[in-house]
Amino acid sequence: MDNTIRVFSGRTFSPEDLEMIKWARKSYPKLPRNELAGTVCELLGWTTPGGTAKRAQCMAFLEKLEEEGIIQLPPVDITKQNKCRVRRKEYEFDTNEQNGEVGDYEPIRLVIARPGEELKRWRAYVEQYHMLGDKIVFGSRLQYFVKSGDKELGCIQFSASSWALEERDKWIEWM
Repeated sequence: MDNTIRVFSGRTFSPEDLEMIKWARKSYPKLPRNELAGTVCELLGWTTPGGTAKRAQCMAFLEKLEEEGIIQLPPVDITKQNKCRVRRKEYEFDTNEQNGEVGDYEPIRLVIARPGEELKRWRAYVEQYHMLGDKIVFGSRLQYFVKSGDKELGCIQFSASSWALEERDKWIEWM
């Protein structure tokens, strides 16, 4: 058995954990991918602090293991893909270019994007204007609108992963 310890999405996996994943795949060959990920989370106790299974992270890890030839996942059920797609409300955005100095817009403030319509609008902005679109982010995060008065100037997100960047920040001399 390979004694390599793996780390993925902040979790350490022992060789025994990998054997458990292989066992689950072999023991439940008809489980769809999402249910397999849920089963693996349950077997390994891979949960959020609130106790919910980390299915998205687990699915990404299982796909990585498949790429490496360690396991073979069930085929993707394309009949269910369209049913699961998130349907987003269309928003009309003010696309007028902002000109002037930063001082012209002061005070600039960050306003948290609250769950519901605000967060949906934030995600729609990012999907439309960010070069990578609105990607799934693992871990804790906070999304904000950058505002001047009632005018939304931009969006920003802080993720838990940023806490691991202290050495980089020192090197850049941000700290």
